Amino acid sequence: MRDVAVPRSSLGFAAAQGRRPHRHRRDRRETDPGSSSWANWFETAVGRFDIEHPQEDLTIPQRLIARACAEPDAVAYRQKRHGYYQEWAWRRLALDVAGMESALRGLGFRRGARAALIGDPCLELLVIELAVLALGGIAVALYPSHPPAELAALLRDCDPTIIAVDTQEQRDKLLDAPGGVSAARPIILINGRGKTPSPQANTLDYEHLRQTGAQSYAANPEAFMESVRRGDADDPALILYTGFSSGHPTGAVHSQRTYHHTLRAMPILCPTLLKRRLRGVAALPMAHAVGRITVFLPLASRLIVHFPEGAESLRTVFREVAPSFAFYVPRIFQKMASALLSDLRSTRGLKRTAYRGAMYFADRARGRTRGGATQWAVRLGYRVAQAIVFRPLLKKAGLARLGYAATGGAPVPQELVSLLWRWGLDLREIYVQAECGVVLAQQASPSAADSIGALSRIGTIAAEISESGEIVVQTPGLAIGRWEGGQVSRRTGDAGYRTGDIASEAQGRLRLLGNAAQFVTLHGGLKINRQRIASTLIGSNYISEAIVLVRESGAVLSLLELEFEAIS
Repeated sequence: MRDVAVPRSSLGFAAAQGRRPHRHRRDRRETDPGSSSWANWFETAVGRFDIEHPQEDLTIPQRLIARACAEPDAVAYRQKRHGYYQEWAWRRLALDVAGMESALRGLGFRRGARAALIGDPCLELLVIELAVLALGGIAVALYPSHPPAELAALLRDCDPTIIAVDTQEQRDKLLDAPGGVSAARPIILINGRGKTPSPQANTLDYEHLRQTGAQSYAANPEAFMESVRRGDADDPALILYTGFSSGHPTGAVHSQRTYHHTLRAMPILCPTLLKRRLRGVAALPMAHAVGRITVFLPLASRLIVHFPEGAESLRTVFREVAPSFAFYVPRIFQKMASALLSDLRSTRGLKRTAYRGAMYFADRARGRTRGGATQWAVRLGYRVAQAIVFRPLLKKAGLARLGYAATGGAPVPQELVSLLWRWGLDLREIYVQAECGVVLAQQASPSAADSIGALSRIGTIAAEISESGEIVVQTPGLAIGRWEGGQVSRRTGDAGYRTGDIASEAQGRLRLLGNAAQFVTLHGGLKINRQRIASTLIGSNYISEAIVLVRESGAVLSLLELEFEAIS
């Protein structure tokens, strides 16, 4: 087992140069006392590991152990700490999860209990969640941006036995929330390493807990494998809260089987995930349906996910990592495109003239012409434009090596897709919801106007349009029920799930129009989509968040939060 550190800028630079990054090695001589039990279970329950045809009845922790046995030294994740990317191979990750499972069991966490995870994406939160699943518990992913009162209400609803937070600020917010947090409820603080113990008795340092758990696991490794063996793919495993815009959020409950189905949909859309070791960046909280897919996708593919350090800008992280796979909400791509356009507007002379000339050839070579082949001179001009303008432009944002780029979770502006297509980046739309996972996707390249936003069904997933225009879904990835009254209220019957989103259909393809609750009819019959207006506003490099309101008089108002770094 290795502990590998990659210098701050060498990872992306070395990848761009096609050579192996410099590595500093530190010999780790620990032995795994449970290796024999892992191997025995793998030979009996799995036999042969096949990432392209995975067994359907395995739980997520069982898939982790299978990868640790089949590919122990293959890199699964990289996390940046103190300017260096440290590698976690599958075996090292599994050992960390085994130790954390032992630590949580020692704290009294039992099968069916809930654990609330709050914070930006990081490897420690992933380890805690996998340990919770190994114990048969239910992970509750919450946004770090929840206001204290809303956070307290969600915690009262799910009643977690353990809470994990990534920063001191998140812990303080918990303690200051209305109603507070019971002093008997442990709070795991992830970034508390090297600090003096907190005066609050309910705060536990993650690093200390990890070391204690590793010792406990070494003393009794069979207890961990017993927990893993007892797991069932149909056990409740995850609560994702949705419906915040309505003021009444509800928790969608997924089993390990339904969530793994969501992960399996991505390699169908991007088969390269199963064949090559692509690089991705965790950029969204694990409470977001899109953000979770990126973090957990290595379990169903060969993707290597990179966790950034602290409050680093995505532009910096992308330049370092040079990702080859990206799946984010539209605002991330909008921000990057807006920042690049802002930089271009500040240039003069030759650079601005070169960009205008490049866009001239892009509009003709990749424009939406209805017939006839593009003239050879235009094609040649566009290739030159790609080499001297567009590729350096994308490289500046860390997007030049993207082999697959997708966006979803919110309305996707067609102007954004069209602009990136002209720059040479093929951005595809995916329809994903917390309740039903990945359902529809734009599988055709946006080379024609009617292909942008035209979504096709994936595999055996059934998605139909009701008489009211609402999308109705039947999929194996559908949540097994909702969290109500302290227990799982399971779905009954075979009726399709009504998503609340409106779409139109033509030639077997669906075009997403937006959420029904976001459409408002003004005086005079004019209908507007508040969500699409807010999405367009957030696309500005100077706006961080936007909320669109409509008064009874018909006046449309927008509440804006400015992007401090852009305007300072």
